[in-house]
Formats: sequence, structure tokens, C-alpha cells
Amino acid sequence: MEAQPFTQEELRGILNLVMQNRDKVRLQKVSGIGYIQSINLKNKLTELIDQLPTKTVLVPDIFDISFNYKGEQALVIEDTQNDITYNIPIDLLHEGKIANYNIVDRLNERDEIERLLGESKKESDKNLMREDVEYLNSSAEEFVLANYDMNGFIAKDVEPERFNKVCQELIESYQEATGIKTTAAQYNESEHGTLSELVKPDNTLSLK
Repeated sequence: MEAQPFTQEELRGILNLVMQNRDKVRLQKVSGIGYIQSINLKNKLTELIDQLPTKTVLVPDIFDISFNYKGEQALVIEDTQNDITYNIPIDLLHEGKIANYNIVDRLNERDEIERLLGESKKESDKNLMREDVEYLNSSAEEFVLANYDMNGFIAKDVEPERFNKVCQELIESYQEATGIKTTAAQYNESEHGTLSELVKPDNTLSLK
């Protein structure tokens, strides 16, 4: 069977995995690729991606994110297709009960990384921070998702498909952690009350 060539999307996925794991001992053990080699691999993959024809794929606008500063701090995910708003307490993230992604103010995070970049003495750390700054500068979003355990960000206007996927992961992990299943077609906490107030014994919602 003839091997199929990689698509742009597949190469971007490989590139993302290499960049996320290039400082990991496991990557070096299974592939023999060290930090410097990973930089060269990144450049090769980038060249391959640029050489492939670009496909125009319209990714549906499914989710919006914002931050709730009032009272219990929360990551707010709006399901724009179903008119559902999820207020996910940040404490659940700190407790390891939901998917490991936090919400950050893009410009504030960029400025903080640039400050740390000026103080850093390790060249490998500087390279990671430069890439983060470059990524954040490529977005125009107010808020982006940040990997809680590792470097890296996900902006809706840069990686819409990945953004939608992670938002779905956050919602599903939130529902699993709280035991709440949102089954109503129309639900918004600002209009109907908090989930804890509306949840019924069978873990479905009773709208006011």
C-alpha cells in the first residue's frame, strides 16, 4: 500500500507535539532528538507546511471565552450555537478536577513573558518565551487559553479548531467533576440562576 503524504493539519500537529515536548527526557529517549535537533526539526516541518497547498476550511464559531472577576472567579465559556453559558470556577482547575487549561488576558500575559525574557539567563527558556510572545502577538483576542502545566497558548483566531476542541474538553470535564448535565436547549446563568440552584435529583436542569 502506497504511503499517503502528510496534510498541513497533520504536520502542524506533529510540529506542536515536538515544540511541547522538546525539553522532555522522554522525547530524547525515544527519538534521540535533543533540544538543538528539535529546533532544526521545527524549521524543516515549517518549510514542509509552507510548501503544501493551503486548504480553506471554515471552522464554525462555536465558543467564546471571558473571565468572571465578580465573586468566585470563573472561566466563562459561551456555547454560541445553543445559547448556553458555563461559569467554571477557577478553583476546580487548581484542584485538578477539570482539563488543564486556564484563561489569561492575552496582553497582560505577553507583557509578563517579555519581562521574564529580559531576566532569563537560559537560552532554551528564552527561545520558548520568544515563541510564546510571537504567538500572542499573532492573536487579536482579549483572552486566550493557556496550558496549566506547560508552555503554550490557544487563541480562538489563531487555532479555531483546536480552541473549540479544548473548550469542549473543559465543559465535559466540568460536567463530570460536578455531576451536572446541561440538557436544556436554552440556558444562561445570568437569566436563570446558578447551576447548583437549578440542578434536579437526576442531574438535569429545571429552568426558572
